Amino acid sequence: MVYATGVVGKWYPNATIFTHFQHLQFLDLSYNDIGGWIMPQALCQLRNLKEWDLMWNDLDHDGLPGCLGRALPSLEAVYVSIMQRNMSSSSPLTALCGARNLSLHLYVMEPRGCPLFHNLESVDLADLDLNAWSPVVSNALCQATNLKELYLSENNLGDDDDIRSNSKALLCLRNLTSLEMLDVSYNNLNASSAFLKGLGGLKNLKELDLHDNSLTNEGLPSGLLNNLSSLEVLGMSGNKLTSLPTGLYQLRNLQELDLSYNQITSNIASLIFDNLTSLESLVLSNNQFFGELSFSIFANLSQLTEIDLSNNYNLDVDTESPSWIPSFQLNYLNLDNCNLNRKSHNVIPNFLSTQYNLRVVSLVHTSLQGIISPSLLYNNTSPKHLSLRGNHLVGQFPKMPFQNETTRLTFLDISDNQIEGQLPTNIGDFFPSLHFLNMSMNELEGKIPSSFNRMWQLGVLDLSNNFLIGEVPSGLSQNKTLLSQIILSNNKLHGMPIFTKMDRLANLRLEGNCFTKPIIINASSVRSLFMLDLSENYLLGYLPNHLPILPNLRVLHLRGNHFFGQIPESLCQMTKLHTLDLSNNHLSGSIPSCLNSITSWKKKSELQEFLPYFDQGFRRSSEVKINFATKGHMHTYKGEPLRYMTGIDLSKNQLTGQIPIEIGDLRELHSLNLSNNFLVGHIPESFQNLEQLESLDLSHNKLEGRIPHQITKLNFLSTFSVAFNNLSGRIPYEDHFITFDNNSYIGNDELCGPPLQMNCSLFENQPPRPKGNDFGGGKKKLLAKVMDEDLFFYSYVAICYALGFWGVIIPLILSKNWRRKYYRIINGCIERCREWFLRLIVPVVHSFDFLGA
Repeated sequence: MVYATGVVGKWYPNATIFTHFQHLQFLDLSYNDIGGWIMPQALCQLRNLKEWDLMWNDLDHDGLPGCLGRALPSLEAVYVSIMQRNMSSSSPLTALCGARNLSLHLYVMEPRGCPLFHNLESVDLADLDLNAWSPVVSNALCQATNLKELYLSENNLGDDDDIRSNSKALLCLRNLTSLEMLDVSYNNLNASSAFLKGLGGLKNLKELDLHDNSLTNEGLPSGLLNNLSSLEVLGMSGNKLTSLPTGLYQLRNLQELDLSYNQITSNIASLIFDNLTSLESLVLSNNQFFGELSFSIFANLSQLTEIDLSNNYNLDVDTESPSWIPSFQLNYLNLDNCNLNRKSHNVIPNFLSTQYNLRVVSLVHTSLQGIISPSLLYNNTSPKHLSLRGNHLVGQFPKMPFQNETTRLTFLDISDNQIEGQLPTNIGDFFPSLHFLNMSMNELEGKIPSSFNRMWQLGVLDLSNNFLIGEVPSGLSQNKTLLSQIILSNNKLHGMPIFTKMDRLANLRLEGNCFTKPIIINASSVRSLFMLDLSENYLLGYLPNHLPILPNLRVLHLRGNHFFGQIPESLCQMTKLHTLDLSNNHLSGSIPSCLNSITSWKKKSELQEFLPYFDQGFRRSSEVKINFATKGHMHTYKGEPLRYMTGIDLSKNQLTGQIPIEIGDLRELHSLNLSNNFLVGHIPESFQNLEQLESLDLSHNKLEGRIPHQITKLNFLSTFSVAFNNLSGRIPYEDHFITFDNNSYIGNDELCGPPLQMNCSLFENQPPRPKGNDFGGGKKKLLAKVMDEDLFFYSYVAICYALGFWGVIIPLILSKNWRRKYYRIINGCIERCREWFLRLIVPVVHSFDFLGA
């Protein structure tokens, strides 16, 4: 095997250099700008060559020696792109005219001078430049009398008139009597596509791939399937079928049938499966089938190995009645989101105990009830992949019934049920091969067994949303090289472990527990960590003591703890952060101006969602999620939204100082929340550069001045609040800012204009306030004399006391705004006293507790 890619500039290598590799089987010379060869005949000596990649070179008429087609008997596949148009008979492709069992993959071609496809058995023309299609190509295909495999996917054969004329030119394909496999997927074929009319003549066709077109039942040519009696594989997923295709039941040789992702709204007739006795794979998922389906209709399909009826939400599947005995041995069963065994108390299918080749069993959200049978987990019929998520299963987690029992499980998901009690202390010994374990959203109690340490293959562990207590076993946080996700959130755990030598740890979620001691992470040995969530715990102290520098971190959430002190500037060294949540703590000081060092907030950077390396096919079970507050609500982000979400939340702290103008550099930021602090100064005009901002909350601060008119150009801003500040002037009420109501501006007594009722003319025409009162000298003497009288003095005290008392009480009763300001001042005093107390007492506590250790 030889790779030689990436050479710059057109060149002509000497072909004799390859004669030293007589046993060479794979040769990759793509992307090299090769224009031809010196001594090209030397290539004909590579008689063991099986696969040759010449894509994206600059081959001319001397590109390949003419002997190749006859001299290389082992050659099975050639990948080549020819950019010249109107090529002559000396085209480099003519060198392959003598080849036979060759899979030819081309990008653009117009061969002349030889029947290029005459001897070929496989031709791949997928994803061609449609402008290169011509009658020459069609004629060449029509002469390929030995052709057995033809790939025409992604060529838009069903589009506009010009392409229809090309598909008409391909009607001669019906004469390719040797054709056994035809792939015309992703072509937008529909009722008006002339290409479909020629398919009925392919009498020997065994495999037909029509998936992801625009086919309807009315658009299928009449009798199409009736004429394809030799068909063994039929793929029609991703179309617009509303019923089962006519003639389907006559395909007695059919082995694989895929009608998934259509709009079929009918019953599944048993008559169809009476005739399809050769069926091995049946995929009818993601349709709209309804009614009742009894599994007994599959009883006599002895070749059946795969059944997928998932995501037919109105389909009732009954595996228990009438009584039947399966003649098949399944390796794949997926009934997700069907109604399973409604008449039989929603039991887990009993026929599974007779299936010895099971690889995957997925029964997600099927309304199952009862307990999990130990035989489903532990004996030799247990599958490798078992998912029972989102049902009503109860009881304790089953223990291994016999010591010598074995399990093949590598994937187990029993989340979102009502499994209760403590986990078996030796659970780690039960599943030596387990890669994925999800027991979240159950009612598990007790401690996490230390035997989890012996699950050496474990990659993902999710025990969140239970009632687990105690410490995290050290074996889950040290020397576990395969663990990539640890999700223990929303339990009652209190012992914070030390994380070290976790080479693949990417997702660490411990939020919603009772942790008090600082997390200890060895940053040098946890290099892959990209998500850290310690929110809603009882972590106490200065933030730098808890937060090592993790340069690859993308998500940092420390919301709802008891951190105080300043936000460390070292945080700015985590330049790949996408979301930062430090809200609802006791942080003080100013906002670091270095936040513009975080590049993912300045330049568009897609967060690569971390997926388990062992089970890409069931990504939903292990989908990475984050909880982040934006637009006034807590949202869960996953999948595509997670990839592009960016945000900063520093709300509900005691931050002071001005908002750094550098925040205006964060052009890719989607959410910014600085509310409920003590920030002063003006709203920076640089905020006009926050082009992607969707949510901006600056409420409950001490900001002053005008609202910058420039921020009305933030076209994506849908949530905006500057309520309860000291802002003044006219509200910039234009563009999409007219969608924000008065709740976005209340609590600013000197703001005016719509949507507030305050008229700006009242401020603009108001005379300047006097700087002081000027009393004449005589009046001052008279006032002093009167105030010496005892009666006046006591009367004055009583009146001042009454005015002072009711001057506070009446506004508190009548004005919600006054109450909020009053309570906020009192709360601020309490928090300052608390912070002073914590600063005084924490060093003493730490010296006797974990800091000393």
